[in-house]
Amino acid sequence: MTNKITKREKFDMLLAIEEVANNEMLVEFINHEKELINKKSGSGLRKPTKTQIENKVLAEKIVTLLGEVSEPWTATDIKNALQDEVDFEKPLSVPRVSAQLKKLVDKNEVNRTLVKGSPVFEVK
Repeated sequence: MTNKITKREKFDMLLAIEEVANNEMLVEFINHEKELINKKSGSGLRKPTKTQIENKVLAEKIVTLLGEVSEPWTATDIKNALQDEVDFEKPLSVPRVSAQLKKLVDKNEVNRTLVKGSPVFEVK
């Protein structure tokens, strides 16, 4: 699988070419395009959406819940336990809980293991 080169990386590659770097008009154009990319991506300056805020709260509740239990839980168990605790605009679902669990696993806050083919989760 090849890594896709981003537009920003392509502009940086162009700036590394001596003939392009020596052309003031091209350098201005490339820098302007990179600024537009930064504005479009938000660069962390945008206010989080309501769903992003809810998902952050959900992730915190998942970590708290898993810290209180002694055995690993499935995403369904977690969803059922948190169903009445949260009042989100979008309903709580197993895929939504699973998405937050994946982020927590990626951040090394939660362990994921397979038990009889089903993923279960516990706090590290």
